[in-house]
Amino acid sequence: MTARVHARLCAALSVLAGSTRVSDARVRPWASITFSGARHWLSLHVPSDAAAQAMAALSRYDLVLPGHFVADLAITQRTEAGQDCVLAVEVLTVAQD
Repeated sequence: MTARVHARLCAALSVLAGSTRVSDARVRPWASITFSGARHWLSLHVPSDAAAQAMAALSRYDLVLPGHFVADLAITQRTEAGQDCVLAVEVLTVAQD
């Protein structure tokens, strides 16, 4: 289940941000006393001239993941890499029971 949610999340973020590719994608199951889900880390590579627009889109868009919702999404780092900007993104998804 976690791998499927992670794959859907990566695909949705890639389309939303207009990124050229996703790299360094990792996922780890997560749980609290009342909720379960997963923590996701990934890097989005977007053209440098579109980075501000991609960051704005990520911060305001509600991602739809069947059976889950995005509880938290943070861009933790922005790095220029040639023609691209690499956005380090951390996401917490929670399963809907």
